[in-house]
Amino acid sequence: MTDSRIRLRAPVLAAILTFILPGLGHLFQGRVFKGLVYGVCITGMFLYGSALAEWKAIQAPPFEYRMKNRTLLALKYAAQFGMGTPAVAALLQTRRYLSDENRIPRTLAAPITAPFEGTFTTYPTDAGRLDTPVKGTLSLETVQGGFGETIGGKFTGSTGDGKQVELTLKESVDLDRPIAADWNRHVSGDAHQSDGTSGQLNGSIPRPLTNWFGAPLDDTEEQELEGRLGKWHELAVVLTWIAGLLNMLAIWDALEGPAYGYNDDPHGGPQPDSGPAPGKKPAAKPAATAV
Repeated sequence: MTDSRIRLRAPVLAAILTFILPGLGHLFQGRVFKGLVYGVCITGMFLYGSALAEWKAIQAPPFEYRMKNRTLLALKYAAQFGMGTPAVAALLQTRRYLSDENRIPRTLAAPITAPFEGTFTTYPTDAGRLDTPVKGTLSLETVQGGFGETIGGKFTGSTGDGKQVELTLKESVDLDRPIAADWNRHVSGDAHQSDGTSGQLNGSIPRPLTNWFGAPLDDTEEQELEGRLGKWHELAVVLTWIAGLLNMLAIWDALEGPAYGYNDDPHGGPQPDSGPAPGKKPAAKPAATAV
């Protein structure tokens, strides 16, 4: 029950706005100080924790992609869900990750042109191997191969020492699935230069934010992340839990307002004695009792 002394503007809408963004509902209600405190502190804590975990702190159900610790993952997500928008985004991203459309492509619906960084591996002698760092622009498209449509392309860029290089990628380029937690999308394939030098091009292109943020980690990726970050990963996840739980309290505050004792004097304190009502005798004082 809402205290009748507190007039909250559209509490249900304010609670929804707070779920979308901490403090937004309080600003909507005109409670500017609380809105700023919640917005800065809760959002800042969540962003700091997410950054510590390389923006891979949220893992949303279902957990078919994880072989162990599913109950623990569910409890973690329950705490993080209070943050609203990023938690819902992670839930939708998990659905996309597990969909049939998220598979290793054999053809492309549209050409891809993106920055590329990796290595060009050649074998100048039978016993030797040369890995040359390259960086530039990679263009991929669907081409006609010997066994039907496949992926081919072209790389234009430079080596680590500044030498210009152009490579033609033959058919059957391997391209990672579109949605994954890694912000780099792996690419590899056979390539050759105009002078006839052939080799293997391996590297990655950037994955769009909408295709990696909130995407789930499998067991191997989780272990690799924990091993690289150590205790910082645990701290990062705990910070996102605390932020989510705090925002749940902020949502309740936007819905119900500050906590008051409902038996308090509705007039805000003791009132001056105005004497007995007309026609009534004053109440007799109790007799003094000897101690």
